[in-house]
Amino acid sequence: MKLDLLPGIVLMMLVAALARILSGLLPSALSEVFVALALGLALANLIGSSEVFKKFASSASSGSKLILQLGIVALGARLSFSAVVDVGMQSIVFILICFFFALTFTLLVASKLGLTRNLSVLLALGTAVCGNSAIMAASPLLKAKPAEVAYAVASTTLFGTLAVLSYPVVGQWLALSQTEFGVWAGTAVNDTAQVVATGFSFGDEAGDTATIVKLTRNLLIGPVLLVTTWWSVSRIGQAEPSNSTGLRRILPKAVPPFVIGFLILAVLKSAGVISDDLSTYFGSVGTFLISMAVAGIGLGIDVRGLFSIGARPLITGFASSIALALLSISLVTLFWA
Repeated sequence: MKLDLLPGIVLMMLVAALARILSGLLPSALSEVFVALALGLALANLIGSSEVFKKFASSASSGSKLILQLGIVALGARLSFSAVVDVGMQSIVFILICFFFALTFTLLVASKLGLTRNLSVLLALGTAVCGNSAIMAASPLLKAKPAEVAYAVASTTLFGTLAVLSYPVVGQWLALSQTEFGVWAGTAVNDTAQVVATGFSFGDEAGDTATIVKLTRNLLIGPVLLVTTWWSVSRIGQAEPSNSTGLRRILPKAVPPFVIGFLILAVLKSAGVISDDLSTYFGSVGTFLISMAVAGIGLGIDVRGLFSIGARPLITGFASSIALALLSISLVTLFWA
């Protein structure tokens, strides 16, 4: 772990600890993870102009990905491997339907609004697959401009954050079960961190389900990057170094180490190696780590800055997010067993 991440980790830990205390005092609908995000956002946008705070917040934002991955690994210790496989297999058809719909819909809207081809593809991949991870992985393959990457990331971040805040309210209004909500969040919300935050904002079972569905959905990144590489090479006319380099990185991105760690702990739990008491402890630690990561995400979001990226990328992101949310919730309520 880099030493420059320590200030941010300390800040995330303090925010997460405060969120755990406050969540015990607030109505049960306001979960620990939700409170952590709200606190992070509030701090970033109320005192974010302080130079000292900016350094801490930047460090927190950089370290949040690692903390989230550790949290997801810890969650594996409270889930049986059979349950992970069962939910993952059941969700595949839903994931594929939502993937192709989101990809097609976003590209059509972006085309109608006159966005550049690269920005259109980045927004489509961010919505359809795994948010900012897909955008950052595909951008060198497309030779996207920094501004295009920034617009796509900002749009994904904005509407993913709004999903964390709004999905639990809608889920309560629709009286969704924990499993139904988890599948909805896992198939419709963009970034992994946002999916996990959304799920756990509704409940632990919803969070577990959302995590499993999202990790299954993330497996699409491998085939997607292969197709993106082929399309980029055929468009440019020759394979350039950046494309070759990106191609060699596809397999690690398709099955990242933290997913393997998550599955190993689930296997150990199923085999009885991890006791119920230890499983409960891992679950509590995992939830706290996720609260830390979500707090870090909130600390790195300048809401005013997100709204300054221009109307067309925002309209595209908004339309795609709403359309995908409606399709996913329709599939879940009508067909999920």
